[in-house]
Amino acid sequence: MVQSTAQGHRALFVAFLLAVLPAGNALYPRLDEDTWWHLATGKYIVEHRDVPHTDPFSRLGQEGDVPWVAYSWLHELILYGAYSAGGIGGVLAYRHLLDCLTFVTVAWFILRGSDGLVRRLVALALTTGTLVPMVAERPWHYTIVFTTVSLHAVLELRAGAPARRYWWLVPVYVLWANLHIQFVLGLGVLGLGLAATVIEQRRVGPQARRWAALIAACGLATLANPYHARLYRVVWEYATQTAALRIVYELAPPDFTNWWNWPLAVLLFWATFACAARRLPVFDTALLLAGTVFSLRMQRDVWFGAITAAAVLTRSGAAP
Repeated sequence: MVQSTAQGHRALFVAFLLAVLPAGNALYPRLDEDTWWHLATGKYIVEHRDVPHTDPFSRLGQEGDVPWVAYSWLHELILYGAYSAGGIGGVLAYRHLLDCLTFVTVAWFILRGSDGLVRRLVALALTTGTLVPMVAERPWHYTIVFTTVSLHAVLELRAGAPARRYWWLVPVYVLWANLHIQFVLGLGVLGLGLAATVIEQRRVGPQARRWAALIAACGLATLANPYHARLYRVVWEYATQTAALRIVYELAPPDFTNWWNWPLAVLLFWATFACAARRLPVFDTALLLAGTVFSLRMQRDVWFGAITAAAVLTRSGAAP
């Protein structure tokens, strides 16, 4: 008992030291380039008491009705509230809260087990490195947090936890769909976990049916937004466009000349070796493959590859 408590204290101390890395970057007194149009959107919502349905800012939008979906409207409303309350200082305070929420969630997810403490701390250190470029006051923090929570739910469901224990995910997806459009990542993680379980068990049992009902409820919950099903049209457009991948830095593939992308390579190779040593289990392999594809496609999604690799590495008995 004493030894377990001491290990827990050491883990918390190391986690605190690791938190200094993203925290130090977050203290940089410079707003993200996208913050200003997010603020403008929040101001528009307050003044018009409605979300924009056409582009109200560009010249093209003012000359004609150009359809527009403000899919992060709730984040923009919160951001504008922070700016109204404290100016740039209020925005920076909001940024710090987002950064803390992200790091605490990721650290909790990776350190939540009782075995392999050193392995978990190394995985956390590497994952923290990939979070450094994400410290801006952007809505992707909510996606990182909720995707991590969804992945935790999948691991628990696969371990035999009853699906009814995770129906609280339904209101989470309502909130998520109004904060950031990448809620589809969470639905994908839930669906991947269910598919892998059915393949492994070679049958659709009662637990699988209840799990499927949970996924369906979460999917329907995402329609509770001002744009309803139109949000999925934007998801499809973002998933299929290619021009932006060459123009926008955060949408381009990760540049491995930047040090914060090196931990991703280490995690992916380490997790691949762990999967191979365990003879390529269906779920771990599929999860790692999905994380690899998404993270190598866009700089913005490097964290997803890191989280999925960490999940494979820190699962009980996962070390090769």
